[in-house]
Amino acid sequence: MTNQLRPTTINGIRSLGRQISHDREIPRHQGLNLAAQQAGYENYAHAQRHFNQSNQPRMQSIRPLAPRRVNSSMNEFHQRALDRWGEALLAVNPNLSQSLEWSSPIEMAEILNQFVGGEMNHCHFPTLGGFDIEAVESSIEHLCLELVLGHSTRHLLKPNRLILEYIEDAPGESFLVLETGTLRAKEVNNTYVDEPSHFHNRRQEIIRVDDEYYPRAHWDEDFISYEEDGQKIKLPDSAHILVRWERGKFMFVSKGSLWNGPIGPYDGSHDELSSSQIREIIADSVAQLLVA
Repeated sequence: MTNQLRPTTINGIRSLGRQISHDREIPRHQGLNLAAQQAGYENYAHAQRHFNQSNQPRMQSIRPLAPRRVNSSMNEFHQRALDRWGEALLAVNPNLSQSLEWSSPIEMAEILNQFVGGEMNHCHFPTLGGFDIEAVESSIEHLCLELVLGHSTRHLLKPNRLILEYIEDAPGESFLVLETGTLRAKEVNNTYVDEPSHFHNRRQEIIRVDDEYYPRAHWDEDFISYEEDGQKIKLPDSAHILVRWERGKFMFVSKGSLWNGPIGPYDGSHDELSSSQIREIIADSVAQLLVA
């Protein structure tokens, strides 16, 4: 994904450089040079000389708007998450437009990968709860994306469009909404249990081994099938839980944001709201805190 992104600001180059150095496991300065070359410069120093920071769009300061309930180290953690969120915003929205949207699955994955990973994000799911997302990848299923939670779990969805809402007065409260289309339940390979394919509360939880699908029960039993002599065949290392979403909206926010704290309902209610309605709720909360 990072091979196709072309940053247009020095902050965008820094953000891409961090991602490249992480993905390729190379030193930070090498990642910065590669990101600068991807943006059309000889190296990072050349890019720094070219950019006149006074002519670049300026964001308001990125800072937590509400006190955290734990300790100063947690406040520092949220501040780092917010700082990285600001870098990602400049990378994908250098003109600081109020709203942007994308409809290509490849573009959506590229944009989202600027915001996920590194414990900087939290994704609110359509029905209840949410998770930190490590990466967003194209799926083997046609026109679908997968949210990677770790080695053992992925969430699969069919994206319709991705919307970015930039909040000028508090950039750290800016958010993304991934709207999805409808998927059909996947038929699974019933080798030893009678488990019909279905959605439960808009989710179908199955096991994927390479390109084959199996009932969820295989994961708990830790085997995939039987040998001819009746011996169990253990699940291979490539096996993982695949949660396929029938439909819904996925909302991405910063770890240090209000929606991930005092004002964010964890009940999936954002699924019933438009991105502009969510924006109004956040903007009203920001206004109240700024005058408090």
